[in-house]
Amino acid sequence: MNPKILFRSLLVSSLVCHLLSMIAGILLQTTLPPELQHYLQAQDAAFGSMGGIQLFAAVSLTLVLLVVLIISIVGVWRFRNWGRKLWIFLAVAGIVITPFIGESVANAWESMFAQIAITLDGGVLAMMFIEPINSLFEASKKTQAGHVQS
Repeated sequence: MNPKILFRSLLVSSLVCHLLSMIAGILLQTTLPPELQHYLQAQDAAFGSMGGIQLFAAVSLTLVLLVVLIISIVGVWRFRNWGRKLWIFLAVAGIVITPFIGESVANAWESMFAQIAITLDGGVLAMMFIEPINSLFEASKKTQAGHVQS
């Protein structure tokens, strides 16, 4: 299989699995045991009772990260070196902030799709630095440097 097609297929598959995980989390919340449903409702209530500035900051940060994620996906799709750097930054940021988010509750389908997506993300990340995909990013870096020098 063409490595470029494989790389982009992994990228799209990862995005689809992340989306399916979110959908499963929303649609199948009622399948959780009542205790966990109550816990999730309490989390939602706590988020909703945040002060105006805290709520604004949380929503703003989420929107900024979503925009940066979309930009990085476009950059990675187009084999831009800045997209690769942004992707890595978001991956590291996601790992660093995870312990501060607190507990998480997921149904089996949500968890399955999230695990598949994370595995596919790892494949995308690895392929970014393995030939021949690495050379596509490197060529982009040289082209960008050429435009800056002109």
